[in-house]
Amino acid sequence: MSDPRVIALMSRFVPVADAPGPYREAKEKGRADTLEYRLVHGAMNQTGFGGNNGMGSWHVQGLYVITPSGRLIAGSNNVSEPDATLREMRKGLEAYARMPRSERLLARTPDPNTDRMLPRNSAPRAPKDGLVLRAVVRGLSPDGVREGYVLAPSFYKMDRLWYTGDEARRFVPETIEVGATRDITGPVLDGLVQFHLGGFEEGPGYWQPDEIKRKALRTRIVGVSGTLVEVRLTGSIDIDANGQYNKQKYRADLSGRATYDTRA
Repeated sequence: MSDPRVIALMSRFVPVADAPGPYREAKEKGRADTLEYRLVHGAMNQTGFGGNNGMGSWHVQGLYVITPSGRLIAGSNNVSEPDATLREMRKGLEAYARMPRSERLLARTPDPNTDRMLPRNSAPRAPKDGLVLRAVVRGLSPDGVREGYVLAPSFYKMDRLWYTGDEARRFVPETIEVGATRDITGPVLDGLVQFHLGGFEEGPGYWQPDEIKRKALRTRIVGVSGTLVEVRLTGSIDIDANGQYNKQKYRADLSGRATYDTRA
């Protein structure tokens, strides 16, 4: 939600984003009795997805206000309308202010070793010797902003691209001299195109491999100064989707620049 009023009010909350995958995994591994699982499951079970409407498979979504004790006090699955979101946020703040401290908080501090539903190191982590790129992608309708889409000019998605050290070095030609080039292929390019190029007004948010008709990316060294190597990236993509949930077409020229430190 990129509405400035929502962003301003968010300073009074502790924002948290999560996905259903870890909870499904915890349930399959017999970890549904842990405190973390029970708190979130109990809160989500109080939403419109409670009971058999979605909690059986953790099919839930929305923006909700939950106390540290796991009590749902506001929220809805209506996140595309800023006015409705603001009403729920204010409702949550008012309810929280009326609650005694004993109801707001847990009776004890959670133990990260016994109360966590999955081991701390079970989640994927960025490679220590690699490259982490921040991606900001816009996704608007090719027909223009639809009536009622008051936030459409601000719609965007943010993500991170992780590359190992070996993958990151593929963005630099093997020979370090001005004019040297290298075609970038394989997983380094495949993941970039499939998951991070283009954005969807509607749809799953990624491309299927057979929808990517053409992809090409080349890097060229344009300057060398000591240990610093300046590279330029050029390429193009042609994507044509015709699936049940995504019928978008996306064609683009790729252009970029980067500095590579051979010492670091």
